[in-house]
Amino acid sequence: MVVVARQALAEPSLALDDVWKLEGERPATIAERIVAALRQAIVTLRLKPGMALSEQDLAEKFKVSRQPVREAFIRLGSSGLIAVRPQRATLVTRISVGMIEEAHFVRQVLEVEIVRRAARRASEKDIADLLHELKQQRQAGRDHDARRFFVLDEQFHRRLAVVAGRPNSWRTIEDGKAQLDRARFLTLLEGRPLKQRIEQHAKIIEAVAAGRPEQAARAMRTHLSGMMQALPTLARKWPDYFDSPALSASPSHRAESRGRAIFE
Repeated sequence: MVVVARQALAEPSLALDDVWKLEGERPATIAERIVAALRQAIVTLRLKPGMALSEQDLAEKFKVSRQPVREAFIRLGSSGLIAVRPQRATLVTRISVGMIEEAHFVRQVLEVEIVRRAARRASEKDIADLLHELKQQRQAGRDHDARRFFVLDEQFHRRLAVVAGRPNSWRTIEDGKAQLDRARFLTLLEGRPLKQRIEQHAKIIEAVAAGRPEQAARAMRTHLSGMMQALPTLARKWPDYFDSPALSASPSHRAESRGRAIFE
């Protein structure tokens, strides 16, 4: 069986020249830009678990040599998003429940402290910037644009780390949360109301603006807890997407895993 994914990377928002617009800053090298494009495609399920990736096809797609694609594969493999198997197909991995739990633990510890610091340090300009981002999120909610909201959500949490004076802490979170992001995006597709997330962001901003560190910390804990509460339901509903001891591989997943993603 051949999995045909001709449109998986064809959308303008995932073009190699434009990908940094989604990531918030332009990656420095061609390999990093390919990593960013493929990561975004995997997280937003344009490239689904079990799909095979061809080094040659991607090199042609991005109009580059195979070397930066090979480098991108190594980095994506280290983050658990793909399984690089010499002399065999490179596959998009299933979503790892264990890695989600680890990433959530790290994220909660760091982000709770980030908002505490932000509440002590935020300037009027910082609050204005956060409110501007909230306005953009509300527009994405009105438009029912899950992909746009996902990008804005990332920018919001990144900005909080900057306000806290701890931008490298966000990079630490970001490096380990690829699997978590895949599940987060699934919750958006499942219809978890964007309005709920946006109002949680509003409560975080309110506490930061008021200079109330513990209130901000509580608001962040509440905000982050929703993902873990939704995880068991997601794993039951999408068993072919998740890698868990409680979820055995289904025939459809095994068939899909033998497929080969073809890119225009």
